[in-house]
Amino acid sequence: MTPRQRHVLRIEPTATRTERDGVALVKSLVRGTDGPAFRIELRSTRVDPVAVRFEDPFPGEVDPDTVHLVGETEGWARYPGAYAEYTCWLPPGDTVTTGYVLETTRLAVIKRFMHTPRLTVATAANVGLSPASLPARATRGSNPVPADDAPG
Repeated sequence: MTPRQRHVLRIEPTATRTERDGVALVKSLVRGTDGPAFRIELRSTRVDPVAVRFEDPFPGEVDPDTVHLVGETEGWARYPGAYAEYTCWLPPGDTVTTGYVLETTRLAVIKRFMHTPRLTVATAANVGLSPASLPARATRGSNPVPADDAPG
């Protein structure tokens, strides 16, 4: 580990947490093999599957092509100069882990990523689906937004 990488790990805080409607989101700064990484964990304590979406603003000066997705990557959409968004079904009591690695080691840029994403949770009915239209098991990473309605 280089002195610069050791410096990255001293950013405070190193994790943020939010919870909404039985779903917790924890965003942690961790040491990635290719640079500083943010690990994002979604954990459900609900008894029903839910659609989960979070928006994570990116600093305006960051080129989205220098942010590399890791973990569960299906369900991500990036909006240059604005934010990235992740949407998935989260089965009852399940956990999904995703995140991204930054190409930069500039401390000022990394600190601007250390914030709590905006979390939204909805039941199948809230996104216009009936329980019968859900897959037999609402699987991790499956996108609850029908393709015709997906952003982008």
